[in-house]
Amino acid sequence: MGRGVSRRVAAAETLQLIGAFSDPLWLIGHAPRLADYMEPEGYFHGAYGKRIDDQLLHVYRKLKTDLNTRQAVIQLWDADLDNSPGMKDYPCTVALGFTTYLGIFLNMNVLMRSNDVWLGLPYDMFQFTQLQLTLARLLGLEPGTYTHTAWSMHLYLDDIEKSYRVTDPVMNLSADYQPVGIFGPNVKAVRDRAYVIAYTKYAEPDDLAQLNQSERWYAEALQSTWIERSEEVEDDGAAVAGLPAQPSADQAAA
Repeated sequence: MGRGVSRRVAAAETLQLIGAFSDPLWLIGHAPRLADYMEPEGYFHGAYGKRIDDQLLHVYRKLKTDLNTRQAVIQLWDADLDNSPGMKDYPCTVALGFTTYLGIFLNMNVLMRSNDVWLGLPYDMFQFTQLQLTLARLLGLEPGTYTHTAWSMHLYLDDIEKSYRVTDPVMNLSADYQPVGIFGPNVKAVRDRAYVIAYTKYAEPDDLAQLNQSERWYAEALQSTWIERSEEVEDDGAAVAGLPAQPSADQAAA
């Protein structure tokens, strides 16, 4: 598409969002440049995965009870946390809102305080629409409209020339298969499934064959990092980031 979006980064960020977990060392393994935003204590202050927590479950329950609810909101900006100065990583997203149309479609509205068109927007739209597709399937609805609002939508001077490649007529704009989120019978199962895909090394073709097409897209996107990490461990004994605790959200199946 000209932008050169990294499937690996998109997959890693989305699995953490849907899986409701944050593992900084694991994420940096997939996206080394994100290390610039990690706090000295070794965590990402604005990580969406830990902030979403049980909120997807609550949104699911509200919509399952009343398709016309106006309370299906996930809040990512936290006034108690994000008015503290000096952090390296403040959430760019304020909130995610969900509504239904005609009892058939699930619409999603994303509100962002700040959005970098080149570096951030492609990954933001990918992970949020993957969440929309996942939630729609859980509710038995069709995905509807996606509305993305940013108070500051900007493109830095260093990226202007690169942005021309996106619409260059000589570029091949045909898109490969796009995943449709994570599958599961309820919210907890979806979260657990995202977690398992994130941390499983699918070493054999038969392992990947057991996944559906969408899950396989995520697994394949992460495999190159697993290979690189394995070689690094063999060479110098570097420790692989340990698994975080399993998501500890409301364990009641939705």
